[in-house]
Amino acid sequence: MAVNAKTKLESAGKVQLPKDVLEQLGFEPGQVLEVVPSARGILLRRPFAKSGRRTEDVLAEIRKIVKYEGPAVPVEELSFPSPEHWRREP
Repeated sequence: MAVNAKTKLESAGKVQLPKDVLEQLGFEPGQVLEVVPSARGILLRRPFAKSGRRTEDVLAEIRKIVKYEGPAVPVEELSFPSPEHWRREP
């Protein structure tokens, strides 16, 4: 994969990505990509695919993996660390 490859911003905001980068990532001509702005530039990524499964079915599958046998706990009763917990002392 190309490292620190450079390209130019063309007219109408078009950007041509290096061929070896496209091949490495498996991007195809005409493929839809998400453009995600970030503090350091932009991120191009494939859109997340929806599974078509119901939320309840996905949660049931997660519960099998976690194997929690206890009672349901309301979010209000969960113990979250306070913001002070995450602050580091200099």
